[in-house]
Amino acid sequence: MQLRIRPASGTLKRRLLWLVLVLVLLLAVMAVIWRFWPKRTDIPDIQFGLPDFPADQSDLYDTYGDMTAALRDRAELRLADGLVWYEWYQQAGPLRQPPAQRSDSALLSDQLLYGQLLLEQKDRRDFTDWWEAFSTQWLESGGSRFPLSGDSRWLPAEQQQVLQLLGQSMTLWPDAGRLDALQALSDQLLADYDGKLPSGLPVAVPSPLPAPDPAATPTPRPTATPTPDPTVPILTVVRLADLDLLALTDLIQIDEKWQPLRDEALRVIQEGYAGDELPLFALAWSADDRQYVLFSGDQPYLELEPSLRAMIHLAEIGQLPERCLSWLKDQLYNRGALYMAYHSVQGDPAVEGERPLIYALAARLALTADDPVLYNLAVDRLLSYRATSQTSDVRSAIFRIEPDALVRVWSVDNLMALLVLR
Repeated sequence: MQLRIRPASGTLKRRLLWLVLVLVLLLAVMAVIWRFWPKRTDIPDIQFGLPDFPADQSDLYDTYGDMTAALRDRAELRLADGLVWYEWYQQAGPLRQPPAQRSDSALLSDQLLYGQLLLEQKDRRDFTDWWEAFSTQWLESGGSRFPLSGDSRWLPAEQQQVLQLLGQSMTLWPDAGRLDALQALSDQLLADYDGKLPSGLPVAVPSPLPAPDPAATPTPRPTATPTPDPTVPILTVVRLADLDLLALTDLIQIDEKWQPLRDEALRVIQEGYAGDELPLFALAWSADDRQYVLFSGDQPYLELEPSLRAMIHLAEIGQLPERCLSWLKDQLYNRGALYMAYHSVQGDPAVEGERPLIYALAARLALTADDPVLYNLAVDRLLSYRATSQTSDVRSAIFRIEPDALVRVWSVDNLMALLVLR
């Protein structure tokens, strides 16, 4: 039996023709709608400064590929839950007492470091997921700690870092939603600042001590550990470390009202330089008194961490005094360490304690200023805080030994380490 295929009838041919015509017409209509439908064509060409370290193309910087990967794996295992990084993880003590535990609080500053890490690695998918989660949990609450507790408003440094992250992400991956968030937050902060540099946390500002009389018998000698004075005034001041010069410079393209704030911030940091003998920076600036606050409390100690942050801000816009870099290298060469604080007059270490975060910040400064010698010295000290015991449940992570002799790993230490290790 032979199968015969009947040719299509005239009616079927006409139906097929009409169907083709309708489809063509629909496509034409859709093209017109797409052409003229109001859509976001107003996304400006945002050009925020992106980290572009010469170290990425240089053989002068030590590299730590496998070590960095292991550090990240362990840090994420102990400190992160999805896209949220918790403040710390504590390894179990001797005989498992106290037991291992993770902090139940998360800090805004740590989440921003993680966002910065994703952005610098140009991980668009994870950054987009992170930003969506961050917007829901942190932008809407306005707190700097989760769960919220007490007065946990955003600090100026955190405000500027969010703006910078938004701007940098717009430079890499233009997005209408993040543009709206950037402009809205810029408007909000300009209104909050009201033409003045933002104040941070309050500090205790001691009155200057009277000059000793060398003719007195016996010559007065300063007390080694003076009793804190309860009458010391507490002032809300502008911390130099909170003034992100690169972010303030880039924000001028969003709104020209940022220009005078950026200029004032640059002046405040530059004039807060303590001098070439001790090339650190004042802790803060009191706008009301028009004077600098070198230190907080009753000890004349300049803290290194905020000074390093101020140095990074200057280096990012090419304004860092060269003496800062040479002094840091001298300390690492001659003393073998960077300490937490230095005496503001003598220049000697005042608190002979170290922190891995200080070495991570010094390495970040070295990357920014393209100083491979400082980078290698700082990273070598940073990695001395890397857990290497095969039996440790924080192996490969950056750790601290706390005053109670327990081992903790902190998100800030490990995220900053990941931001500087190549």
